[in-house]
Amino acid sequence: MNAQDLKNSILQLAIQGKLVEQREEEGTAEELLKKIEAEKKQLIKEGKIKKQKSLPEIKADEIPFDIPENWEWVRLIDIGITQTGNTPSKTKIEYFGNFIPFICPGDILNGGINYDNQGLSEQGKEVGRVSERNSILQVCIGGSIGKCAINSVDVSYNQQINAITPLICNHLYVYYLMDSRFFLVSMTHKATGTATPIINKSSWESIIIPLPPLEEQKRIVAKIEELMPYVDKYDVAYSEVEELNKKFPEDMQKSILQYAIQGKLVEQREEDGTAEELYKQIQEEKKKLIKEGKIKKTKALPEITEDEIPFDIPENWKWVRIVEMSFFQEGPGIMAKDFRNSGIPLIRIAGMQEDNLSLDGCNYLDPDMVDKKWSHFKLDLGDIVISTSASMDKICEVTEDTVGAIPYTGQIRFKMYGNISKEYFKYFIMSNAYIKQINEQKSGGTIKHYGPTHLKRMIIPLPPLAEQRRIVEKIEELLPYTKQLVKKVD
Repeated sequence: MNAQDLKNSILQLAIQGKLVEQREEEGTAEELLKKIEAEKKQLIKEGKIKKQKSLPEIKADEIPFDIPENWEWVRLIDIGITQTGNTPSKTKIEYFGNFIPFICPGDILNGGINYDNQGLSEQGKEVGRVSERNSILQVCIGGSIGKCAINSVDVSYNQQINAITPLICNHLYVYYLMDSRFFLVSMTHKATGTATPIINKSSWESIIIPLPPLEEQKRIVAKIEELMPYVDKYDVAYSEVEELNKKFPEDMQKSILQYAIQGKLVEQREEDGTAEELYKQIQEEKKKLIKEGKIKKTKALPEITEDEIPFDIPENWKWVRIVEMSFFQEGPGIMAKDFRNSGIPLIRIAGMQEDNLSLDGCNYLDPDMVDKKWSHFKLDLGDIVISTSASMDKICEVTEDTVGAIPYTGQIRFKMYGNISKEYFKYFIMSNAYIKQINEQKSGGTIKHYGPTHLKRMIIPLPPLAEQRRIVEKIEELLPYTKQLVKKVD
């Protein structure tokens, strides 16, 4: 139950006579109704209001719930003066000024009224329709139908608003009644139109409402206003819990990945060997590729210092720089003038969907130009592509559909050396340890893009290959449970 549901429940109890006790000495609603009728007759006699048409008696099948014996079911018009607003002619500028506020539906929000939007002049007041203070204004058209508020000053309003000025009744009780779920449902049942619902004045004022004696109305209002601050507190607490619930699945996934890269998700096995042995194999492969001219020899990297190491790892693991275990390359900077309607696909961020690249949203390049300038950027099957700009959480693998495409600026493709699990590497990229290293390299407090220069400094915890595979297997066993948590929260 959210805060609005709780408020609705309180108001429903109030209008059913269940929020406060009934007291015999307070009389009956029937007696109150006779006083209201007498007040109306006097106002008609004085020419202040017109005689209203008689409405049909309330039938038993109209009554939605039981009320106390000393209450009465009445129609809205029975308890006050009702009217629909209107808008003076816009062609007569002299009708508009600051003599009296002129209210539109957008000025009614969260039970309050904005009086500073626009106004009518003294002449405008004469042709507009005015409701005196402590009337209840209610929107009667469109998506905001049912919004209502009490005016603290005399106001005029447009034709999308109906108003009632209660006679003798407590205006706050009438407001809470009209702000209830019960009254809103009654309005929508009587409204016409589908795309834009609207309820006219005669249908609106004929809505039946439960009427308590006046003194009980006051006690009901006092009890509601005693409870509403608790509803506000509940709303804050509920929002905090909802936020926690939404974050919990994501936090759970991050925790799983953090345990994984710290060597705490699966056990270490002596027969797996060591990451040092794996590291030497990788270096031998790199030497071979350099000798064959497939990659260029890189400058010697600085040793990893203790200050760079964020957490402890098992003894048979090894901290290495990402550049020591992979070849990576940022996509070329290509100008829009080089785009073509067909040819070699140029993958955009929009094409990074789920785990795989797609051609959605891609541009195309001239094949001859690619051969001359960008052939060494062509993607190979199994390459890993990450986003380094707007969406840094995107990680995809190249499939047969995108082999030969070119990555764009803001994307980096990786080729893993030797026996490195691509899946383990992808999960590391998704971890907080990787994101933290990116954030630590921010310049000026903001980093909108990072590239090879940043990656050369980044480190990764390297387990033996067999353990990498067991880690990936365990992660893929656990992550579906976090997705189920997301569905439950939604």
